[in-house]
Amino acid sequence: MAESGAQIVNAAPTAPAPKSKKHVEMRKPGAQNSMEHRLDYVCNFLGVKKEAAKELTVLDFCLDDICRMDFISHFGNLKELILINQGISVMEGLDRLKNLEKCWLTHNFFDQIKGLDKLRNIKELYLGWNRLTRTTGLEKCVMLEKLWMDCNQIDLVSGLGSLERLEHLNLAGNNIE
Repeated sequence: MAESGAQIVNAAPTAPAPKSKKHVEMRKPGAQNSMEHRLDYVCNFLGVKKEAAKELTVLDFCLDDICRMDFISHFGNLKELILINQGISVMEGLDRLKNLEKCWLTHNFFDQIKGLDKLRNIKELYLGWNRLTRTTGLEKCVMLEKLWMDCNQIDLVSGLGSLERLEHLNLAGNNIE
């Protein structure tokens, strides 16, 4: 169980673990695939009650196949969010994470940056290995210091002029000429 303010981190295994019955249920259509079901699943997986979710400061899922991230809004105190290789295609639920400073959303299926305009405290953002074609959608992330958007399908860089604190920008492996 997590105590208030405790960090819970699910370390990624060296190789993906076999899918459990819970993983299979996450993919079924209908009521079992609702946002509430995903939130219950994540809380059970972490061993915390839903009420305690808002107290967590770090949430790390690698190789767990969450598929959607709408439940993230219930983790309002997060400072770090790691959703790597989840099969997620839509950025959702991030607008309520006002304290978020570091975010890894790599190796997913995002084709556009969406909902990050409320993340005024974000300092590090990792969006590599997705399907992004543009760099727009980050204009209001004025605290951003590190941005990695490597290995996407970006062919045009724009919308980064307001990021005056940006020190590290990685756009390697894109279609930029």
